[in-house]
Amino acid sequence: MPNCSVARVEVQPHPVGIKKGGTALLVAIGYDLASNPQHGITFTWASDNTNIATVAATGVVTAVKQGQCNIVATPSSGPTGSALVTVYGS
Repeated sequence: MPNCSVARVEVQPHPVGIKKGGTALLVAIGYDLASNPQHGITFTWASDNTNIATVAATGVVTAVKQGQCNIVATPSSGPTGSALVTVYGS
């Protein structure tokens, strides 16, 4: 199972700025201990503040209101990765 070899997760782009009501696509990449990208990894996406921005299972972030939050990508095992999202006023 690929997730067993994930040593580090990067979420790109990081940081990202979005206008209120806009969207952005984030991508998570898992790396092994030798910094080789791992393929076939499934990530679960979450926002640490859904009042600021939400995120779909596909990594699409929707800006709700002005502020900052972190969007986190979690593989089934191993470390998480995150991106700082800043939502600007309309």
